[in-house]
Amino acid sequence: MIQLNMNKVNRIILILSVVIFCFQTLVTFQDTLWLVSTLPVQTPIPESLRQSVLPSRCGEQVSGYEKLVKAAVSATKDMPLTTSGKINRLLFNLPFAVSRNMFLSSASSLPNETWIEAPRKPIIIAGLGRSGTTHLHRLMAQNPNTMSLRIPDMILQGSIPEAMNIEIRDKSNEEKIKKAESGGLGFLFINSLTGFDPEKMSKWHDVREDVPEEEYLVLQHNFLHTLDEFILDLTNSTSSPNQDAIRDIYDSEYDCSVHESYDYLKAYLMRIQNHPETKIQNKDLDHWILKSPIHSRNLNIVTDTFPDAQLVFLHRSPDKLVSSLASFLYSSWEKRIDQSVIPKSKFLEAAEISMAELARRFLKWDKANPGKGIHIQFEDFIKNPIATVEYIYEQTEQKDNNSFQFKHNNNLHKQRMKNYIEKDDIRRQTKSKPGKYSHKDFDNMVDNYLEDLKQRYPVWKEYESYHQ
Repeated sequence: MIQLNMNKVNRIILILSVVIFCFQTLVTFQDTLWLVSTLPVQTPIPESLRQSVLPSRCGEQVSGYEKLVKAAVSATKDMPLTTSGKINRLLFNLPFAVSRNMFLSSASSLPNETWIEAPRKPIIIAGLGRSGTTHLHRLMAQNPNTMSLRIPDMILQGSIPEAMNIEIRDKSNEEKIKKAESGGLGFLFINSLTGFDPEKMSKWHDVREDVPEEEYLVLQHNFLHTLDEFILDLTNSTSSPNQDAIRDIYDSEYDCSVHESYDYLKAYLMRIQNHPETKIQNKDLDHWILKSPIHSRNLNIVTDTFPDAQLVFLHRSPDKLVSSLASFLYSSWEKRIDQSVIPKSKFLEAAEISMAELARRFLKWDKANPGKGIHIQFEDFIKNPIATVEYIYEQTEQKDNNSFQFKHNNNLHKQRMKNYIEKDDIRRQTKSKPGKYSHKDFDNMVDNYLEDLKQRYPVWKEYESYHQ
């Protein structure tokens, strides 16, 4: 098993980043990205892991990982990036490439029983982005019997992530907390150097070490999240064969490389849950709470990978979903994109295309799986968040004929949720300054935007039955 001092790892990562940046003077940016992405290819998938959890779904000639890397490189070629944007795309991927290498290396030394018990009864919050999924995720994770991931669990962890230990979750061991956080802090530091502004981003998605984070960071080990649908949608106005590789993956609702990435996520959760060092401590951790809007693009694969999962969807008015996503994207990318090529208005257009496609996939999945999802109105959740969480647990147990019972200390969970809401309200009130961009800060947004959306994207008329 690899045991690495995280401070040393962070220093190594920063040194490598400087070397690669200098190397850009000799090769193109895309070639440098490819050089970085090939790092973990040198670590083969352990045979025990391949047989049990990580089968080859794309054939023997090319792995799903290699397919995703090539698509990520192709997508980046079409992006009119600023200098800081190019550095960001490079440095952003480096910690994930190393993380994959570390995971596969450490997995080879684990006993075969690590890969037997599947992730326990996951509740997956798979609603469309910008619908309150982050807040719901963090409230549900206040249940002391749940398992959830934090940034330190997903970045540069060669051995079992320390943050899954119960004493870490209850914050009674400060030394282990600091050790666990070091990897995640290094990740945030690298991004802060390259245009990632946590203060501004916190208006749209709060990034902190002490709260659950989306498992897309694990999917990013395989470069899946590099293929954000908006990357393609932002570059739709350009005509380039480089779009073909990502378009093939983006258009597919059952791509082999995406499926391999979810297999990897499953294996990652199993390692945390079943690791010999923490199995005893984790015995009372009854079920996983997972969340990422990326799941709404891959619902068939999600349910194939986690067949006993309960999916939860939050529903919000389409105009609010789209405008909030556009603002989120713009605040994330304004310093990384050459706006003489892609103006601000393009972000709203890209958000419209992306969100409509996600809504179409959700509707298709829900029709094929009637009664399997739990549906929550955004307004009801905001009005009474704690009652919403209790409702989700009640519905989950009923849908599985009461065999899906949870270890659920209701009173303790309620108190923790109340404490989290109080602290979150204080944090929001004391932030140094609010985000710069409002939902309506786009020149191409018409006055009656909701009706305009329904007219141009008929999928929203069908979606109305879910959001009343």
